[in-house]
Amino acid sequence: MTKEKLALTSSTAKKLLYSSFAAAKASVKVFFAKHKLTAARLRVFGGGALGMVLVVALVVAFSAHDADAIGGDADDSLISVQEEETVSLAEAAGGEMLTEAIYAVVADGSDIVYLASREDADAVLEGITGRYKTSGSEIVDIGFKEDVSVEEKVLEGPELTLSVEDAVSYVITGTTEPRTYTIKGGDNLWDIAIANGISPYALQDMNPGLDPKRLSIGMDIYLYENHPFITVSFTEIVTKEERIAYSVVYEDDDSMYKGQTQVKSAGAYGSKEVKSKLTKENGVVTASSVVSETVVAEPVTQVTLKGTQAIPVYVGSSSGTLSSPVASINVCSSYGNRGGRRHNGVDLKNPTGTPIYASEDGVVTFAAYSGSYGNIVKLSHGSGLETYYAHCSTMIVSVGETVTRGQQIATVGSTGNATTAHVHFEVRVNGSPKNPMDYIN
Repeated sequence: MTKEKLALTSSTAKKLLYSSFAAAKASVKVFFAKHKLTAARLRVFGGGALGMVLVVALVVAFSAHDADAIGGDADDSLISVQEEETVSLAEAAGGEMLTEAIYAVVADGSDIVYLASREDADAVLEGITGRYKTSGSEIVDIGFKEDVSVEEKVLEGPELTLSVEDAVSYVITGTTEPRTYTIKGGDNLWDIAIANGISPYALQDMNPGLDPKRLSIGMDIYLYENHPFITVSFTEIVTKEERIAYSVVYEDDDSMYKGQTQVKSAGAYGSKEVKSKLTKENGVVTASSVVSETVVAEPVTQVTLKGTQAIPVYVGSSSGTLSSPVASINVCSSYGNRGGRRHNGVDLKNPTGTPIYASEDGVVTFAAYSGSYGNIVKLSHGSGLETYYAHCSTMIVSVGETVTRGQQIATVGSTGNATTAHVHFEVRVNGSPKNPMDYIN
């Protein structure tokens, strides 16, 4: 019996970091092929998943260590795996050394991967370019950045070739290089992973113990980036449809108060067909230019009515005190500073649909949706005194309407910037916010 030795150098092992099992499997096969290791006849690959897992685990485990830490030889050997009491290579191959003609995909003079036939090798090159093309695009020019060819080879040993699918995966995955990324403002784990072509789960695995909710600016996290063995350079014409915004024109309407608007005729977006020339390397756009634009549908202009009638001024006088806007006063957020920001009113928590009442006689100056306020009713009570009632679910008064103290004007809701049902109640004197609790009697 003879003993055969398999040695992996650190320079080889350090490159064997993978983003997929298929790429790892392909790389191990290539390693066996390049070193003419006919021990593959022992059915490491043909003997089932267990043998494959053991080999991949071995190679990946070696890649995580430095040759010096293991105590490697001066010739940069990382480790040697010696089979005890194994048959000779000739015996493993059935008593004779076998040779077979195969086809190599070669880049810049180096064999990248082996295939069983020229047709398979050509299919691999087509598969690589196909991975990066935009569906339905028109290819202007395509090629490889490296000097790529298919060459016939004669290597000793059976089962040295890959399937087309595994070969494409191996070439595109290439080598994997670890690197770090420094967290910037607005970053989150998902966006970082997608921007770097990594699964968020893989990124989490690369940073054990990292809490995605506790990212801080300046923190360094680990990433990896793939370097494919072959670079596909191509130019394509991509056609896509884009939306054309419509314009809005306004018409004065004296039947509405100033600040009120109403759509008379709705606008409609148009569309255009845009042809762009894109230059790419491995799917990444390096240059782009618009070739042509063709309008498919013209946009339709929107006509909006704009009120011109002056808002009536309440001429009555306030008693100086206000009644509560809701029957139950349950303050869930008080007036003043809140979380570093000023809160100009009080939030009174009540179930959705609870009636909201006018706190004093007055006139409605605003009743509509307004950004973070959501649905809001504003009342003027004369002498510069105003009250606001925000986040309403419904509003039952309109601008210009005169209301009396205690009259229902809306219902409690959570529209706008609100997480729970409540009424945001403000008191303003000559435009300046005041603490509402100083006025409620």
